[in-house]
Amino acid sequence: NPVNIGTMKSEDFSIPPTLCQRFVVVRPKWRLTALAALLRRCVNDIPDMKAIVFINNCLSVDFHYTFFNYFKYMTPAERRERKSKPRNLNQENKRDEESKGNATIKDIHASTDNDEIGGYSPYLKCPIFRIHGNVDQIDRAKTISKYTTEKTAVLFCTDVAARGLDIPGITTIIQYDPPIDTEDYVHRVGRTARIGNDGIAYLFLQDFELGFINLLEN
Repeated sequence: NPVNIGTMKSEDFSIPPTLCQRFVVVRPKWRLTALAALLRRCVNDIPDMKAIVFINNCLSVDFHYTFFNYFKYMTPAERRERKSKPRNLNQENKRDEESKGNATIKDIHASTDNDEIGGYSPYLKCPIFRIHGNVDQIDRAKTISKYTTEKTAVLFCTDVAARGLDIPGITTIIQYDPPIDTEDYVHRVGRTARIGNDGIAYLFLQDFELGFINLLEN
């Protein structure tokens, strides 16, 4: 027995013809792995790649931003090279002595307490940023300013960045969490493929969310 709370206003939305739209079906346990692989591929394949990753809540934005600040993947060749190097036991013992009595890890990355703007991903080899509703307005403005000046960078954000921001040079949109409706989808992908430029937008979905594709096609 649904309750009628109003009538949706019929609107026509348009997608730029230079925008390539893709979706990928990912099981929940592989979502982070798929995101990492996709971002790495975009950084390597797209010149001056500048991406926005849309995530639906603030805590998840903070988690993914922090994860990519620390995560560093080693290729099989790098692992073999590391194993082949002789170990310096004297240097290792010295580090152990220096670390005694100190149970904390020295944090050399940007924190999520707004004391620094932006960070660097050793895995993606580019600067990364984050904004959401719990980030102060001043820090949001600083973040957007720094993100805009970078040639290659990734911004993790909620829908706070989906409207009202005109950031030039956005090449890639990744909707890690699907939007609530088609209007939000259009606003998200509208950050790229502007003024005749090419752009690409990825949409992450689970099996039960595939019906959303039918809405977009219509």
